[in-house]
Amino acid sequence: MSNRYLHSLWCDDIRLEVGNKPSFMGSYLGGVTIPFTPFIFPKLCCYIWASTPIDNPFKKVEVQVTRDDGTLLTQMVLDNPEEMIATIEATEDAKSLFLMFGLTIAPAEIPEGCKYLVVTMKTEAETLEGPKLRITIAPPAL
Repeated sequence: MSNRYLHSLWCDDIRLEVGNKPSFMGSYLGGVTIPFTPFIFPKLCCYIWASTPIDNPFKKVEVQVTRDDGTLLTQMVLDNPEEMIATIEATEDAKSLFLMFGLTIAPAEIPEGCKYLVVTMKTEAETLEGPKLRITIAPPAL
């Protein structure tokens, strides 16, 4: 079992604030309800962070966002991910390295029957999967 993990936060927009702090506008907590399908998000963002033990840095990273039918929505390939590792003052008790970044899908089409979007990260050693953004259709108004 790997001691690496991948997490993702889905939202409408990611804004960098003073001090390079990300703010997440319109965050989706596990899922999103849309009025109908097909549906198009003008913009959908995903903030990704991956953790790895300090003695096992990522050497190669390919991140993909796909629909449940396997359709690729966006991808990012990092040949030197160590250049993006969060640099925090190293201390004796540091145990993990974090790779953090945002991806934007514009537009993001949700076809009929689509149940989720997912982020996967292929590394030099394994493929990690983040939490899915579950998609439901709102019931018709009465």
